[in-house]
Amino acid sequence: MGRNALLPLIVALSACVPLQPQRRDSLAQPNASTYVERGVRYETGRPAYDELFSQVHKLHAEVSSVEDDRRAARQGLAIEVGLLPSSASSEVVRALGDRAAALKKRGATLSVSGTTAHGTGDAASLAQALSTALASERAIHESLSRVPERASSVSRMIPALEGAVDRDFDAAHRAHVKDELAAARRMMDRVRERAREQATESERFTSDLARAANGGAAPPAPAAATKSPPAATARPAATTTPPGTATPPATAAPPATAAPPPKPDDFNP
Repeated sequence: MGRNALLPLIVALSACVPLQPQRRDSLAQPNASTYVERGVRYETGRPAYDELFSQVHKLHAEVSSVEDDRRAARQGLAIEVGLLPSSASSEVVRALGDRAAALKKRGATLSVSGTTAHGTGDAASLAQALSTALASERAIHESLSRVPERASSVSRMIPALEGAVDRDFDAAHRAHVKDELAAARRMMDRVRERAREQATESERFTSDLARAANGGAAPPAPAAATKSPPAATARPAATTTPPGTATPPATAAPPATAAPPPKPDDFNP
């Protein structure tokens, strides 16, 4: 009697137990109607289908774990600059720039070439941690760069399997298998898009780390050089726009030969 009275309470409490939290980067949809979109590996008992669903699940897991992989790769650098391993990429970059500037004021040197950081004096340990983070990020980027083609290869397997479902499965299972195959196609589309986004983020992160370590001095030079052609074309356009009679004296000034010399002088330093 007492046990029966407790059953409703037990059921109510079990409904309050939180589900395991999804990764922030996960493509899984917990409330989806298919196993594939919930992030669960689907199995049919047929080798050809199960191989496809295995590849889908593997690719989904790879792109969903990138942020965890990146956090693990940069934890040494985060700790070195006084942050928690869970700190965001932007925080790591900002702290690295501050630390590099402080070290250089004390006479230490820190620079980055490729995925290797070089440091002297008090910057030696920071350079080692930065090199590890850069090399790990490069490996993550290379792995992500291969994901879109791998996902496309998996997607190319789906049409043939969809055409064989009626032959390979009984009526009770055909609709379910077709739904999972359709979900696999959608998942591969999302995986490709997410991998490209993450690869771009990886490039930006490594570039930001190098810029912060180098004091932010490297990028401005190419940026200034690329802006020189538009500056030259902007002046003729300005001379043609004013149609008033008072403009001829103003238009005569831009074509003068005195204007070009200052430009090369600005870029030579």
